[in-house]
Amino acid sequence: MKRLVLTTLLITACAQAPEPRATALPAQAPPPPPELSTIVIPVSASLAPLLPEVEKQIPKTLQSRSYQIDAAHHIAIKFQVAREPVGINMIGAGLHVSATIRYALEACPYVSGAIRNTCVSCGFNEPMRDVTIAVQSRLDWGEGWNLRSRTSIQPLDFGRRCTFLGIDVTDLILRPMLEEQLTNAAKTIDAQTPKLASLKSSAQQIWTSLQQPYPIAANTWLVLDPADVSLTPIRGSGLTIASAIELHARTRVVVGNKPPTAQKPLPPLRIANGTDRGIRVPFDVELPYAEASRLITEQFGKRTYSLGGGATLAIDSIRLSAGTNGKTNIEASIDFRGGGLRHYNGLVYLEGVPAFDAASGTVVVSDVDYSIDPKRHNPFLRVANRMAHDDVRAQLRAGAHWPVGDSIATMKSEIERGITRKLASNVMLRGHVESIQPVSVTIRPEGFTIRAVAVGNAAVEVK
Repeated sequence: MKRLVLTTLLITACAQAPEPRATALPAQAPPPPPELSTIVIPVSASLAPLLPEVEKQIPKTLQSRSYQIDAAHHIAIKFQVAREPVGINMIGAGLHVSATIRYALEACPYVSGAIRNTCVSCGFNEPMRDVTIAVQSRLDWGEGWNLRSRTSIQPLDFGRRCTFLGIDVTDLILRPMLEEQLTNAAKTIDAQTPKLASLKSSAQQIWTSLQQPYPIAANTWLVLDPADVSLTPIRGSGLTIASAIELHARTRVVVGNKPPTAQKPLPPLRIANGTDRGIRVPFDVELPYAEASRLITEQFGKRTYSLGGGATLAIDSIRLSAGTNGKTNIEASIDFRGGGLRHYNGLVYLEGVPAFDAASGTVVVSDVDYSIDPKRHNPFLRVANRMAHDDVRAQLRAGAHWPVGDSIATMKSEIERGITRKLASNVMLRGHVESIQPVSVTIRPEGFTIRAVAVGNAAVEVK
């Protein structure tokens, strides 16, 4: 598989390379560092367990057994309260808890230790009045990887109030009672919420498992080096909240012995912005010049090409080597017959710049020209005229565009297998490679390095 990739790239580069030179190849910038990939672990939790806990703090029915005496205001009051079912609903990152309270009040004068019968009734012997009680919570993640809430009670709006002798009986008896119940409900929510979702143990297990190199072919390893981990902001609807652990890792393919690893501890939690980039696995395919020369000779050598006008070009062998200034040298053994005295049998030296053309999906060796190294004296430049030069260069240039997508795509199944595997007994990594994108061709003193990136997505399923 790797040989196919390298062959393709070499053929492209070989089709136009300069003659070898004695000058040493200058140090080139190292290839770009491995890219950060995002592995997503969806998280969801149900708020249903909060419901019975909240309902305990707000009695379903409540009434006074007899008149309650407020001696300071000379009032005797009795009441009856009935709560409708409590509703819990997530909207975005906010938890909304509410219920409708139906109530009835009766206030009577309390004079000289006795209750008079000139009473005012609000809700007795008539439709009960109502008020909505509510608390609101903001949900987020705490430093301990637990769900966290900050709950506050909402103001009570009684609307149509019950008054007696200028005294607001609704505020006097109902407000403190309901506000106490709401305060207890808010405390209950904040105490119970962390029990609904605790993620640290799962995150630690996944973080540790991912650091183990995974074999995807003979002497070929997929390495995921976790860099950081975060949680996305909480969103929810109804009784369900949703979030995700986003784990960023440097991913790469390593050829050779199993790479050593040093276990890194789980870093502190941070909150992510939720911009998932998917998984990107860069990998390099290396091709030595000797192998590249052999492959290109197989593809283009031992053949005769018609150049038009009766001219022919026979290519026997091609040898590639490192050039200078980012170029590749090509030494081609040719037999050129252009008619008349235009005949040359020997070596020609060419040079060109290999690059990847994303638009066409090919490796292209551009700027192909004869070597101008003054230390080399190419008899072909003296024997053949300019037209012959152009014909030969054009023929070699024609083979300098070679598709590599299909060959590199053979890595897809191997990488996909590496990102679809069991991490632990209850943890499954599932990934999909959507495409393989060749990125660049780098010249090294000993050969070519073709960099490609496998692009896809990955998620972790925790049971």
